[in-house]
Amino acid sequence: MRVLGVFAHPDDEAYAAGGTLARLGDAATVVCASAGEGGGDARVRRAELERSCRALGVRGPRWLDEADGAVCGAGLGALIDALRPDAIISLGGDGAYHHVDHLRLVAAVRAALDVRPGICGLFCVFPPGLFQPVWRGLRRAGFAGVPKGLGPGDFGAESADLSVDVSGVADQKLAAIGAHASQLRDGDPRGFLRPGLVDALLEVERFDLVGSLPDDLRALLA
Repeated sequence: MRVLGVFAHPDDEAYAAGGTLARLGDAATVVCASAGEGGGDARVRRAELERSCRALGVRGPRWLDEADGAVCGAGLGALIDALRPDAIISLGGDGAYHHVDHLRLVAAVRAALDVRPGICGLFCVFPPGLFQPVWRGLRRAGFAGVPKGLGPGDFGAESADLSVDVSGVADQKLAAIGAHASQLRDGDPRGFLRPGLVDALLEVERFDLVGSLPDDLRALLA
C-alpha cells in the first residue's frame, strides 16, 4: 500500500492529516509543493517538515520546488507516475481557509486523479466554520492570498465520506505540528493558527473520497 500526502506548504500535512498519516506510517510519503518561504526562512521550514515527517513516521518529504504564493502542482503528475500511489491525501475543496496555493494544488490533485482513475483521492473535511477565524485574520492583515466576502458556510462541512479515529496518535500529531516551531507562538502546538483549532482536530480526521478506497487502505484505517 502506497499513499501520498500532497500539500502546498510545510505544516499543512500536520494539522490537516497528521493523524491519518501517522496511522499509515511508512506506507505514506509526504509531498510538499513549496518551502513556505512566504512564512519564514525556506531552509528552516524545509528542516521543520523533515522533523514533522519523522514525528509521524512517514517517508519524505519530496519537494515539487514551486514558489510560495505561486503553487500550481505542475510537476505533480510526473511524481505520481514515478511513485505509483494507491491513494492521495490532500486538502479539500475549501483549501482549509481558501488559501490560493491550497486551492490550486487541490485542483492539480483532482486533475491528476481524473486521468488516473485507479487512484483514490482523500480530501480533508474540517468541522464547519473552524477555519473562518483564520481567514478573517488573514483578511484583516491584508493578505492577498485569500478572497474576500466569505461566510461561515464556506468553511468545512457537517458530513464526510470517511472518518478516521486518530485519538491514539494524537501525541504524534501534536509533535508534528510542534516540529513547525517557526509557525508557533511560544512553541505550543495547541496554539497553532488560533487557540482551540488544533484541539478540534485531535480525535477524528474526516475525508471526502474520489474513487474507490482500496480494501487494504480501509483496513489500515479501520
